[in-house]
Amino acid sequence: MSACPAYAVRLVELARGAGDAEAERHAASCVGCAARLADERALTGALAALAGADAQREAPPELEGLLRARLRKAAAPAGTAPRLPRPSPMVWLSAAAVLLVAATLAVLRSTPAPGPGQARLTAGSAAAPDAEAEFTPLVYGEPLDGAEALHLARVRVPRSALPSLGWGEMDDGPPLEAEVLVGQDGLARGIRFVSGE
Repeated sequence: MSACPAYAVRLVELARGAGDAEAERHAASCVGCAARLADERALTGALAALAGADAQREAPPELEGLLRARLRKAAAPAGTAPRLPRPSPMVWLSAAAVLLVAATLAVLRSTPAPGPGQARLTAGSAAAPDAEAEFTPLVYGEPLDGAEALHLARVRVPRSALPSLGWGEMDDGPPLEAEVLVGQDGLARGIRFVSGE
């Protein structure tokens, strides 16, 4: 015969020393609950004896630290993400450099091939045309009006980027000097290649 479900928790509490007169009266009149109360009292006594015998023992500090860390991790709210270490400034600088190179290549690839009358770079020349050549317009952005202030920036363009600008394949070599016209909006508006000075 088993204990009555309504008294199961109350019998455990009674075995552990909680005063519950009604549960005690019920256990005196119910065979199943009396057996459960006797089992719970025996278990509680055995656990107390074991705890007394191990009272002088301590876990190694490493084990305690590991347990505390795991308990903290388990107690963390479910919606929070673990903290990640902050990247060093060199990581941010490297990421910025990669983005700058990617943006430059994207701009260079979006440039159309030079049309008739515009400067062309030949495979045999180191840098062409000269400083008197016209700028090759870049297709994105608003058309230039005569009143817009432009800035001139000198850059080095890797030879591997030239096919994306409409020029033929080039032998490996040093980057080419180029001048870029930059509009007030910060966008490159034209490019021309110049002789290295």
